[in-house]
Amino acid sequence: MPFRIPIVRLQFNLRWLFYVTLAAGVCAYLATNNGPAEAIGFGIAFALLGLAIVLPQFRFRRPIRCLLATIILLVIWVVGVDRSVFRLTCRHCSLQWYTIEYRFLAQPILVWKTDDYHPSFGQIAEDLGAPCAHDFELWHRNRFWGVVFYCDPCFSGTDGLSETDWYTQDLRQRARQLANAHPELGPKFRAALVEHNYPFIRSVIAQIMANETATQVQPQ
Repeated sequence: MPFRIPIVRLQFNLRWLFYVTLAAGVCAYLATNNGPAEAIGFGIAFALLGLAIVLPQFRFRRPIRCLLATIILLVIWVVGVDRSVFRLTCRHCSLQWYTIEYRFLAQPILVWKTDDYHPSFGQIAEDLGAPCAHDFELWHRNRFWGVVFYCDPCFSGTDGLSETDWYTQDLRQRARQLANAHPELGPKFRAALVEHNYPFIRSVIAQIMANETATQVQPQ
């Protein structure tokens, strides 16, 4: 009998030591891989869970535990689940699109992709026989914490202007004819996209629209 009490206390202490270690490890992982908001939120959830466990026996123990459980779930939902909008933009040809993701701890669960924006330069490079070697840049445009609260990042301005569908199938056919007449034009146009040599890009577009396939286009 005298040896049972120390054994019970040792088991109790080891159980809470394991709990605190687990909570600290999870929060440290979230702080490193997600951010301070997620780490703080889950830290609060672990603290509330510990409080619910150690509540002594009294009349309102069950309703208080239910309240704490509701708060814990709400905190985890807000910091763990989000609706994010990302924009991907090619650094060369300006091709871009948006993706809308529902995520848990930054891991996408459901993803939607919008139509392409500003595809013309990339289509021209493709029709000239030298497709753009896309180099995409990812921008986290918006995040709705808990799918409801509009917090950081929260860009609300205009990030680009829509482009009319000016590069028609007729112009694409003209570009292919121009490429047949000047095979070297495609690699030059692709290099101009990488270098952002817009005078040369505009000269090629003017050449396509004029359908002057017999004229050599030189870089500016």
